[in-house]
Amino acid sequence: PHVDTEKGVPMCLRGFRAGVASLTLLGVMALAPGAVAEVPFEFEANDRVVFLGATLLEREQTEGYLETLLTSRFADKKLTFRNLAWSGDTVFGDSRAAFDTAKEGFDRMVKQVHDAKPTVLMLSFGRNEAYGGETELAGFVAGYNLLLDAVADTEAALVFWGLPLLENLGYPLPDSTPQNQNVTLYNEAVRTLAAERGGRFIDTQAAIEDTRHVAPLTENNIHFTNYGHWIFAQATLLGLGYEVPRFMAHGLRTFEMASDV
Repeated sequence: PHVDTEKGVPMCLRGFRAGVASLTLLGVMALAPGAVAEVPFEFEANDRVVFLGATLLEREQTEGYLETLLTSRFADKKLTFRNLAWSGDTVFGDSRAAFDTAKEGFDRMVKQVHDAKPTVLMLSFGRNEAYGGETELAGFVAGYNLLLDAVADTEAALVFWGLPLLENLGYPLPDSTPQNQNVTLYNEAVRTLAAERGGRFIDTQAAIEDTRHVAPLTENNIHFTNYGHWIFAQATLLGLGYEVPRFMAHGLRTFEMASDV
Protein backbone atom coordinates (compact mmCIF):
# COMPACT_ATOMS: atom_id res chain seq x y z
CA PRO A 1 0.00 0.00 0.00
CA HIS A 2 0.95 3.63 -0.47
CA VAL A 3 2.62 4.54 2.82
CA ASP A 4 2.98 7.98 4.33
CA THR A 5 6.67 8.81 4.54
CA GLU A 6 6.31 10.63 7.83
CA LYS A 7 4.30 8.17 9.89
CA GLY A 8 4.53 4.93 7.91
CA VAL A 9 0.74 4.72 7.78
CA PRO A 10 -1.09 3.29 4.73
CA MET A 11 -2.65 6.00 2.62
CA CYS A 12 -6.12 4.54 3.07
CA LEU A 13 -5.88 5.37 6.79
CA ARG A 14 -4.83 9.00 6.37
CA GLY A 15 -8.34 10.07 7.33
CA PHE A 16 -7.75 8.56 10.78
CA ARG A 17 -4.25 10.04 11.02
CA ALA A 18 -5.79 13.41 10.32
CA GLY A 19 -7.37 13.08 13.75
CA VAL A 20 -11.09 13.19 13.08
CA ALA A 21 -12.96 11.33 10.38
CA SER A 22 -15.70 13.96 10.26
CA LEU A 23 -14.95 17.69 10.30
CA THR A 24 -17.51 20.43 10.79
CA LEU A 25 -16.61 23.76 9.21
CA LEU A 26 -19.18 25.82 11.08
CA GLY A 27 -16.70 27.00 13.70
CA VAL A 28 -13.91 27.34 11.16
CA MET A 29 -15.84 29.71 8.95
CA ALA A 30 -17.01 31.83 11.88
CA LEU A 31 -13.47 32.42 13.09
CA ALA A 32 -11.18 35.19 11.92
CA PRO A 33 -9.74 34.83 8.40
CA GLY A 34 -6.89 32.35 8.36
CA ALA A 35 -8.27 30.23 11.21
CA VAL A 36 -8.25 26.52 10.34
CA ALA A 37 -8.86 23.12 11.85
CA GLU A 38 -6.11 21.81 14.11
CA VAL A 39 -5.05 18.77 12.11
CA PRO A 40 -4.76 18.99 8.31
CA PHE A 41 -5.37 16.31 5.74
CA GLU A 42 -1.92 15.45 4.41
CA PHE A 43 -1.26 15.34 0.70
CA GLU A 44 1.85 13.52 -0.42
CA ALA A 45 4.26 14.25 -3.22
CA ASN A 46 2.87 13.38 -6.64
CA ASP A 47 -0.57 12.47 -5.32
CA ARG A 48 -3.07 11.75 -8.09
CA VAL A 49 -6.32 13.41 -6.96
CA VAL A 50 -9.54 12.22 -8.57
CA PHE A 51 -12.85 14.10 -8.27
CA LEU A 52 -15.88 11.81 -8.53
CA GLY A 53 -19.45 13.03 -8.35
CA ALA A 54 -22.17 14.85 -10.23
CA THR A 55 -22.88 18.35 -11.58
CA LEU A 56 -21.21 20.31 -8.77
CA LEU A 57 -17.83 18.78 -9.50
CA GLU A 58 -18.33 18.47 -13.25
CA ARG A 59 -18.71 22.25 -13.50
CA GLU A 60 -15.35 22.63 -11.82
CA GLN A 61 -13.93 21.64 -15.21
CA THR A 62 -14.89 25.09 -16.46
CA GLU A 63 -14.89 27.12 -13.23
CA GLY A 64 -11.46 25.86 -12.15
CA TYR A 65 -11.34 27.42 -8.68
CA LEU A 66 -11.01 24.14 -6.79
CA GLU A 67 -8.14 22.65 -8.77
CA THR A 68 -6.37 26.01 -9.00
CA LEU A 69 -6.57 26.63 -5.27
CA LEU A 70 -5.34 23.14 -4.34
CA THR A 71 -2.57 23.27 -6.95
CA SER A 72 -1.28 26.63 -5.76
CA ARG A 73 -1.58 25.79 -2.05
CA PHE A 74 0.31 22.52 -2.46
CA ALA A 75 2.66 23.53 -5.26
CA ASP A 76 5.54 21.64 -3.67
CA LYS A 77 3.55 18.38 -3.79
CA LYS A 78 3.16 18.43 -7.59
CA LEU A 79 -0.41 17.16 -7.40
CA THR A 80 -2.21 16.01 -10.52
CA PHE A 81 -5.98 16.00 -10.97
CA ARG A 82 -8.55 14.02 -12.90
CA ASN A 83 -12.16 15.17 -12.88
CA LEU A 84 -14.42 12.16 -13.44
CA ALA A 85 -17.64 13.88 -12.36
CA TRP A 86 -20.69 13.51 -14.60
CA SER A 87 -23.65 15.85 -14.68
CA GLY A 88 -26.67 14.45 -12.88
CA ASP A 89 -24.91 11.29 -11.80
CA THR A 90 -25.45 9.15 -8.70
CA VAL A 91 -23.52 6.51 -6.77
CA PHE A 92 -25.19 4.00 -9.09
CA GLY A 93 -23.71 5.55 -12.25
CA ASP A 94 -27.17 6.31 -13.64
CA SER A 95 -26.22 9.37 -15.67
CA ARG A 96 -23.02 8.06 -17.21
CA ALA A 97 -24.92 4.98 -18.32
CA ALA A 98 -26.37 7.15 -21.11
CA PHE A 99 -28.47 4.77 -23.21
CA ASP A 100 -26.97 1.66 -21.60
CA THR A 101 -28.18 -0.10 -18.47
CA ALA A 102 -27.57 1.26 -14.98
CA LYS A 103 -25.17 -1.61 -14.33
CA GLU A 104 -23.12 -0.61 -17.37
CA GLY A 105 -23.03 2.96 -16.06
CA PHE A 106 -21.78 1.76 -12.68
CA ASP A 107 -19.17 -0.48 -14.27
CA ARG A 108 -18.05 2.40 -16.47
CA MET A 109 -17.61 4.63 -13.42
CA VAL A 110 -15.57 1.99 -11.60
CA LYS A 111 -13.36 1.43 -14.65
CA GLN A 112 -12.78 5.17 -15.00
CA VAL A 113 -11.59 5.35 -11.39
CA HIS A 114 -9.26 2.41 -11.84
CA ASP A 115 -7.88 3.88 -15.08
CA ALA A 116 -7.12 7.15 -13.27
CA LYS A 117 -5.14 5.32 -10.55
CA PRO A 118 -6.02 7.75 -7.72
CA THR A 119 -4.03 8.06 -4.54
CA VAL A 120 -6.65 10.52 -3.21
CA LEU A 121 -10.31 10.05 -4.14
CA MET A 122 -12.59 13.02 -3.41
CA LEU A 123 -16.29 12.19 -3.69
CA SER A 124 -19.44 14.29 -3.88
CA PHE A 125 -22.69 12.32 -4.10
CA GLY A 126 -26.14 12.54 -2.56
CA ARG A 127 -27.77 15.69 -3.85
CA ASN A 128 -29.58 13.91 -6.67
CA GLU A 129 -30.29 10.83 -4.59
CA ALA A 130 -31.78 12.99 -1.83
CA TYR A 131 -34.89 13.55 -3.97
CA GLY A 132 -35.76 9.98 -3.04
CA GLY A 133 -36.27 11.11 0.54
CA GLU A 134 -36.07 8.96 3.62
CA THR A 135 -37.48 5.91 1.85
CA GLU A 136 -34.47 5.77 -0.51
CA LEU A 137 -31.81 6.62 2.09
CA ALA A 138 -30.81 3.04 2.90
CA GLY A 139 -30.45 2.28 -0.80
CA PHE A 140 -28.22 5.33 -1.25
CA VAL A 141 -25.92 4.26 1.60
CA ALA A 142 -25.79 0.71 0.25
CA GLY A 143 -24.98 2.03 -3.22
CA TYR A 144 -22.25 4.30 -1.87
CA ASN A 145 -20.70 1.37 -0.01
CA LEU A 146 -20.89 -0.77 -3.14
CA LEU A 147 -19.01 1.90 -5.08
CA LEU A 148 -16.37 2.26 -2.37
CA ASP A 149 -15.91 -1.50 -2.21
CA ALA A 150 -15.48 -1.62 -5.99
CA VAL A 151 -12.61 0.90 -5.92
CA ALA A 152 -11.08 -0.11 -2.57
CA ASP A 153 -8.21 -1.87 -4.31
CA THR A 154 -6.84 1.52 -5.37
CA GLU A 155 -6.06 2.12 -1.66
CA ALA A 156 -6.74 5.81 -2.25
CA ALA A 157 -7.25 8.14 0.69
CA LEU A 158 -10.91 9.14 0.84
CA VAL A 159 -12.38 12.62 1.16
CA PHE A 160 -16.16 13.04 1.26
CA TRP A 161 -17.89 16.34 0.57
CA GLY A 162 -21.12 16.81 2.44
CA LEU A 163 -24.20 18.07 0.61
CA PRO A 164 -24.69 21.83 0.22
CA LEU A 165 -28.15 23.07 1.09
CA LEU A 166 -30.34 24.35 -1.70
CA GLU A 167 -30.78 28.12 -1.67
CA ASN A 168 -34.11 29.92 -1.49
CA LEU A 169 -34.01 32.64 -4.15
CA GLY A 170 -37.75 33.23 -4.05
CA TYR A 171 -40.50 33.31 -6.64
CA PRO A 172 -40.78 31.99 -9.32
CA LEU A 173 -38.38 29.30 -8.05
CA PRO A 174 -39.87 26.75 -5.64
CA ASP A 175 -39.38 26.82 -1.88
CA SER A 176 -36.36 24.64 -1.10
CA THR A 177 -37.23 24.12 2.56
CA PRO A 178 -38.92 20.71 2.18
CA GLN A 179 -36.13 19.31 0.01
CA ASN A 180 -33.46 20.67 2.35
CA GLN A 181 -34.82 18.35 5.02
CA ASN A 182 -33.86 15.48 2.73
CA VAL A 183 -30.52 17.09 1.91
CA THR A 184 -29.70 17.34 5.60
CA LEU A 185 -30.72 13.73 6.16
CA TYR A 186 -28.43 12.52 3.36
CA ASN A 187 -25.66 14.82 4.54
CA GLU A 188 -25.65 13.11 7.93
CA ALA A 189 -25.59 9.71 6.23
CA VAL A 190 -22.48 10.74 4.29
CA ARG A 191 -20.90 12.01 7.51
CA THR A 192 -21.47 8.61 9.13
CA LEU A 193 -20.21 6.78 6.06
CA ALA A 194 -17.01 8.84 6.01
CA ALA A 195 -16.33 7.92 9.62
CA GLU A 196 -16.97 4.24 8.96
CA ARG A 197 -14.66 4.30 5.95
CA GLY A 198 -11.87 6.20 7.69
CA GLY A 199 -12.21 9.16 5.33
CA ARG A 200 -12.22 12.91 5.77
CA PHE A 201 -15.65 14.56 5.87
CA ILE A 202 -15.99 18.16 4.71
CA ASP A 203 -19.26 19.58 6.01
CA THR A 204 -19.96 21.80 3.04
CA GLN A 205 -23.50 22.43 4.27
CA ALA A 206 -22.40 23.92 7.57
CA ALA A 207 -19.66 25.97 5.94
CA ILE A 208 -21.92 27.60 3.38
CA GLU A 209 -24.67 28.18 5.95
CA ASP A 210 -22.24 30.23 8.02
CA THR A 211 -20.60 32.10 5.15
CA ARG A 212 -21.51 35.78 5.16
CA HIS A 213 -21.73 35.91 1.39
CA VAL A 214 -23.02 39.09 -0.21
CA ALA A 215 -24.50 37.56 -3.35
CA PRO A 216 -26.51 34.45 -4.17
CA LEU A 217 -24.40 31.31 -4.47
CA THR A 218 -26.61 29.63 -7.05
CA GLU A 219 -28.35 30.53 -10.29
CA ASN A 220 -31.50 28.48 -9.60
CA ASN A 221 -31.39 27.36 -5.94
CA ILE A 222 -29.26 24.34 -6.95
CA HIS A 223 -26.34 25.05 -9.28
CA PHE A 224 -23.52 27.29 -8.08
CA THR A 225 -22.72 30.53 -9.83
CA ASN A 226 -19.11 31.51 -10.49
CA TYR A 227 -19.10 33.14 -7.05
CA GLY A 228 -20.59 30.00 -5.50
CA HIS A 229 -17.79 27.87 -6.92
CA TRP A 230 -15.27 30.38 -5.54
CA ILE A 231 -16.78 29.95 -2.07
CA PHE A 232 -16.94 26.16 -2.47
CA ALA A 233 -13.21 25.95 -3.27
CA GLN A 234 -12.28 27.91 -0.16
CA ALA A 235 -14.62 25.87 2.04
CA THR A 236 -12.90 22.74 0.71
CA LEU A 237 -9.45 24.05 1.60
CA LEU A 238 -10.59 24.98 5.10
CA GLY A 239 -12.26 21.61 5.47
CA LEU A 240 -8.96 19.94 4.69
CA GLY A 241 -7.43 21.93 7.54
CA TYR A 242 -5.47 24.61 5.69
CA GLU A 243 -5.48 28.38 5.67
CA VAL A 244 -7.12 30.18 2.79
CA PRO A 245 -4.91 32.83 1.10
CA ARG A 246 -5.43 36.02 3.04
CA PHE A 247 -7.21 38.09 0.40
CA MET A 248 -9.57 35.16 -0.27
CA ALA A 249 -10.28 34.68 3.42
CA HIS A 250 -11.33 38.31 3.71
CA GLY A 251 -13.40 37.84 0.60
CA LEU A 252 -15.32 35.02 2.26
CA ARG A 253 -16.56 37.45 4.88
CA THR A 254 -16.81 40.75 3.03
CA PHE A 255 -16.18 40.12 -0.69
CA GLU A 256 -13.54 42.89 -0.48
CA MET A 257 -9.80 42.84 -0.94
CA ALA A 258 -8.01 42.91 2.42
CA SER A 259 -6.46 46.32 3.01
CA ASP A 260 -3.19 44.82 4.28
CA VAL A 261 -2.45 42.67 1.19
